[in-house]
Amino acid sequence: MTKYITLFLLSFVFTFISVTSFAQDGQMKSQEYTGTEIEKQFPSSNIIDISEIARLENELKEAIETGNQNRENLLRTRLNEFYKDQISKPNSDDRDYPLEESKGAFFQPEWLDNDVLVYNGDIGQTGSDHRRIDLKTGEDGRLYAAFIRRPATGLNGYIQIVKSTDGGQSWSTVSSISSSTRYFGQVSILVENRISNPDSSTILVFYSRSENSNFDNANIGFVSVRSDGANWTGGSAILSPAAGNKLLYPSAVSDGQYWTSATYFGVVCGEYSNSDSKSQSLVIGKTINWGSNFTSVNISDNYPNWSDFFPVAAFKKGSPDSLYIAVERRFTSLKSQLRVVATPWTLSTGFHRYTLTTGTDNEYLKPSITIAQNSGSLPKTAVIAVIENNVAKYIYSNDGGNSWSSYNALGLASENNIKFVAISSDSNSTSSDYVIGAYQMGGGDTIVVRRGRPGNLGTRNYQVNQFASSIYNAPVVAVYNPSGTKSSALLYTGLVSNYTSNVYFDGEHLVSSVSELPGVAADYSLEQNYPNPFNPSTAIRFSIPEQTNVSLKIFNSIGQEVAALINGEMTAGNHEVNFNASKLSSGIYFYRIETPAFTSTKKMILIK
Repeated sequence: MTKYITLFLLSFVFTFISVTSFAQDGQMKSQEYTGTEIEKQFPSSNIIDISEIARLENELKEAIETGNQNRENLLRTRLNEFYKDQISKPNSDDRDYPLEESKGAFFQPEWLDNDVLVYNGDIGQTGSDHRRIDLKTGEDGRLYAAFIRRPATGLNGYIQIVKSTDGGQSWSTVSSISSSTRYFGQVSILVENRISNPDSSTILVFYSRSENSNFDNANIGFVSVRSDGANWTGGSAILSPAAGNKLLYPSAVSDGQYWTSATYFGVVCGEYSNSDSKSQSLVIGKTINWGSNFTSVNISDNYPNWSDFFPVAAFKKGSPDSLYIAVERRFTSLKSQLRVVATPWTLSTGFHRYTLTTGTDNEYLKPSITIAQNSGSLPKTAVIAVIENNVAKYIYSNDGGNSWSSYNALGLASENNIKFVAISSDSNSTSSDYVIGAYQMGGGDTIVVRRGRPGNLGTRNYQVNQFASSIYNAPVVAVYNPSGTKSSALLYTGLVSNYTSNVYFDGEHLVSSVSELPGVAADYSLEQNYPNPFNPSTAIRFSIPEQTNVSLKIFNSIGQEVAALINGEMTAGNHEVNFNASKLSSGIYFYRIETPAFTSTKKMILIK
């Protein structure tokens, strides 16, 4: 263990800090800072991780990917020697369980003005701090969600896990997590594949749990279950706080986009004092064996002189691989500010702080972060949505965090009662930085969605929610990418009689399908939709003679974009898009295709 500590001290800990300020060109740049937020840190974006543990972890991944079982076993033995004092040992007497009756079919979906009723019942709202639902797109192309139900007779804690195989139009239950003694606070999920069989997709659920309704002494639980409901494992605490503390706000994170079967994943959370809720540390738990055990590390950025709330993490591929953790930093006498703590994916107490605010006059709350998981050779686009002075804003970096944009408007300045923001990116892309952003206005009656690329998010889709949304739970978003077509996915909790009830899904401008047609495309073309007039669906065919970026959008009669059917790279050939316009009103619409070499627009008529 002495060798382990020495390596980290030599490799990672430096008396260096860089923060960011606005330059004249609107970009943020590094500068020295001598204020109160000084701490021994390392510049993770500039120092290559050369520690022994990082080397062994990388070699283990190569052994797993190539199927070298002997080498894999040897490397696991060596890593276990390093980690032996840090491996958590779950208590078999401290377990949560699935409910047997929850397996299999869930219920038939009920379409309510195109918002799908995913769950009909009460959702918890106390002690949650807004993270009681989560939504992810799996590598298998399916949508997965988890939500914490309201405590009921015989059950203090209950998490429902569901999936959709048709883009959110119908949902079925995968499994559940329940406890008669523990309360569940927040939930965060991942969906990872080990082999190509879709049923092997594994849903990884991290959640805060406590025997106290005020969440004193809360720890972090973990459950792993396959998408067909089989192989349910876990249910015990994988991370526990020091005496007198509690762990809250789990944020699941993974490097699985870059590996077929050698995925490492983990969770980031905050540790807080039971007595005054001040920060004690950021805690990172990580597994290299699909959850059989977890190792952990605590990071302290001069806590509790200030406190970091609502940590949310994203993985960044690079040298070294690292985690970016966005936090709402609260001070004793200053307004809350936005900070990003970057730390190596190989567990270390070293970190680098990004100070992404320019003064103390503005207040920044409840951040959400995403990093585009594209090709490992491309610079990483990081996007953070945040509430600035009650207005929805976002900030982004196109070079992996070396420089940052100025704050961009996610919402309008007049929309100054924002309650929550959310951001997500396409997790199944090799080249795109396509993102979806959303924000909920304070009363819960309106959720607004925007999608596109950072700096050009496109049209505001106003009040996409059919029903009032809860002011206690944040909506969540994902990019759904069937057959190369990027669609917006939104999950939110409803509000009935001033209490959080029901879970709703809205797939913004869902495309039923994108199909490749037989034959060779000799030239670019866009055909007339059929049928026309139509209600509610119609087919649009087009041809492209080469692999290229394609944009296919729908506009109303006054030129406003109402749907983005395709926005990304497509292969050469003849293609057909089945467009469902059930959410649009009758009238004349135009569909327009754009490529670097071809543009065409045609008219269509929707009659209801």
